[in-house]
Amino acid sequence: SPELQSECKMEMVQYCPSLFQQGVSGTIDLRGGRMIHCLLAAARKEKAFGKRCSSVVNSLVRAVDPGSDIRADPLLETVCRPVIDALCPRMKPGDSNVILCLLDNLKNVRMTEDCEDRLMEVAYFLARDWRLIPRLLPTCQKYLENFCQLPKDWSMNQEINGLQVGMYLGCLYQQRQQLDKECRSELKRIMHIRTQAIGLMPEIEDNCLTDLTTCKNPEIKGEKYNKLEEQCKAAVRNFTQMTMSDPTFDFLLMKACEPMIQLFCGNVEGGNENYLIRCLIKHKNEQQMDFRCKAGIDHHQITSMKDEAFLSQQFRKKCIQEINEHCVGRKTKAGVVQCLADLMLRDVLKKENQITEVCRDELKFELLQRSESIDFDSSLAKACRQDIQRFCSARTPGNAEILDCLKDNQNKVSTACYAKLRKREKLDVILPENDYSLMSKCAIIIQKFCSNEKKQNILSCLRRNINQDAMPNLCRRVLYHRLMVLNSNVIFNQGLIDNCQRDINKCCQSEIYDKGFNEDNADGNDNDTEMIDHALAFACQADVLKYCNDIPIGSGKQVQCLLSMGKSVTSQCQNILQKRQELWKSIFNVNNVVDLTEQIRKSNNSSYEFIVILVILCTVFMAGCICGRHVRYNPIMNYDNPITIDHK
Repeated sequence: SPELQSECKMEMVQYCPSLFQQGVSGTIDLRGGRMIHCLLAAARKEKAFGKRCSSVVNSLVRAVDPGSDIRADPLLETVCRPVIDALCPRMKPGDSNVILCLLDNLKNVRMTEDCEDRLMEVAYFLARDWRLIPRLLPTCQKYLENFCQLPKDWSMNQEINGLQVGMYLGCLYQQRQQLDKECRSELKRIMHIRTQAIGLMPEIEDNCLTDLTTCKNPEIKGEKYNKLEEQCKAAVRNFTQMTMSDPTFDFLLMKACEPMIQLFCGNVEGGNENYLIRCLIKHKNEQQMDFRCKAGIDHHQITSMKDEAFLSQQFRKKCIQEINEHCVGRKTKAGVVQCLADLMLRDVLKKENQITEVCRDELKFELLQRSESIDFDSSLAKACRQDIQRFCSARTPGNAEILDCLKDNQNKVSTACYAKLRKREKLDVILPENDYSLMSKCAIIIQKFCSNEKKQNILSCLRRNINQDAMPNLCRRVLYHRLMVLNSNVIFNQGLIDNCQRDINKCCQSEIYDKGFNEDNADGNDNDTEMIDHALAFACQADVLKYCNDIPIGSGKQVQCLLSMGKSVTSQCQNILQKRQELWKSIFNVNNVVDLTEQIRKSNNSSYEFIVILVILCTVFMAGCICGRHVRYNPIMNYDNPITIDHK
C-alpha cells in the first residue's frame, strides 16, 4: 500500500534489504508478501522498529484479518498448507479456526520451521489485538463489559494495546466460573495458545524486555524470579499463579507429561486440573516416569514455593482461616507451609486444635512433597549448601536422598544446617506420615503390617516389625535414625506420654517440663542430654535393630546386649566392640602407680611417654628450686640507744 511504502521505507531498507528493490519508477517488489512478513518479524524482534511503521503494519494485519481467513495471507497459507493438511484436515478453506488449529499444534513434530516462523509473525499481532482473534470478542463481550469494565461504547475502530488485552483476558480468567460454556471454552483455548510462547503474552514480554536480555535461559520459569524488576515480577506472578491453579496452562509441562498423564492420570476428570498435578507428583518417582516429565514436575514444585501467591486454590480455600490468623506476612509459599507445620506440631504436642482437619489433610500433602527434595525448602537448602557439596555431592537429588545424606552426617554439618535439620527431624518423628523417606522406603512393611495403625503410630508399628524378613535394609536404616531421634527427647514419644501420664504427673513432672521441647525455637537448637558413641552406633546400627530392638537406650544396656550376642553380630560391629572393650579394660585396671607404669610399658609409645613424664618431673623440680619461697631477713633494732626527737 502507498501508506506502507511511505511510512516503512526506512525499515524496509534496514531490516529487509534483500527484498527491497527500487527501480526507475520507485516501485517496491513485495515478492508475494515476503516483505510484509519481513516487516512483521522485525516489528516483533527489533526494539528500534519505528512506531509509525509498526502502527501501519498493525493496521494492515487488522484489515487483512488472517485470523478469520488464512487465505488472506497467501504466503502463510502456502508455507503452512502441508501442515494444515496433516494436522487440520477437517478444516475447510476459509474456516476461522485454521489459525487456531495451527497455533494449537505449534510444537507438534509435524510443524515445519518455515510455517512456525511465519505463523509466529502473524500471531504476535493477534495476541496484541483481540479483534484479530475470531469468536472471542463476540462470545465474551458482555462479560468483558460486566466484569472487566470494558466501555460499553467501545467499538472495533478504537485502539487497544497488548497490555490491555492481557489485562482483560486475565480478568476474564479470574471470573471464569461466572462465564457461560461457550465463552469459557473459547477463553481457555486462547489462553492455552498464548502460553506456548512468550511472544504471545505481551503482558509479560513487553514488561520483561530488560530481564529477558539478562536471563540465561528464558525457558526456565522462576530461574531469577526474586531478582526481576517489579513490573516484570508482577506480570510473571500473575501468569505463574494461573499455571498453579490450572497446570494445563503450563505448555512445557503438559507437552513433556502428556504420555505420563495418559499412563498414570487417565482417571482424572476434565475440570479437575488441580488434581492433575497432584497425580503427577504422586507418580513422578515411578520407574516408568519419563525424565523430562519428572524435571517439569520438579520445576513446577520449586516455582510454587517462591511466592505466597502461588498457593493452590484448594490449599488456600481449606487453610484460609489458619493463614489469616497465624501466617500473615509470610511472603513465600514455603514460609506459609512452615508456619502451618509449626502450628500443627504445637497442636499435637499440646493437644490443641488450632488447625482444622481439612487444612491438616491439605498440609500433609504439602509436607510430604517438601520432604522429598531439599530444593523444595529454600531456607534448608541455603543453610546446608556447603554441607551438601562436602558430604552429598555423589548423591542423586530426589527421593529424599540429599536429606537422608545430611541426616546421616548431621554431627559433621555446620551449625546452621544442623539447627534446620533438627527442626525437620522433630516433625518427622512426631508426624511420621509426612516423612517421605520413611513412607517410601518402608512402604511394603507399612502396607503389610501397619495399614490399620493410626498415622502417628507408624514408627511404633515399624519398630515392632523390625525383625521381619520382608523389612528392606533401606527401611531399617531410616527407621533406626528416626528411633534415635525419637529417644533423644521424651516429649517426642507421644505413646509413652499417653500411657504413662499418671506416673509422669506423679514422679517426673519437673523432668518433663524442665527439659521440655521448645517448639517455638526458631533455630532448632537442642541440648542432647545423653552422650552417644557415634562410631559404635553407626557400625552396629543394623545389629541393634536386629538383636537389641527391645532394649531401652541408655546405661549401656544395648552395648551389653550386643556383647552378649558374640559372633552373631556383623564383623564391623565386632571390631568396634573389641576396641571399646580393650579401652574399657585398660581404664578399669589402673588402680595405682604400679598399674599405670605397667600400662605405659605395654604401650606402643612407651619410650615417648616415659620421656614426657621425666621432662615434666624435671620441669617441676627446677621450678621449685628457682621460684621457691624467699625468706626476707629484717635487721634487729637496737633498743639500747633510742632515737630522740628534738621538738625545738
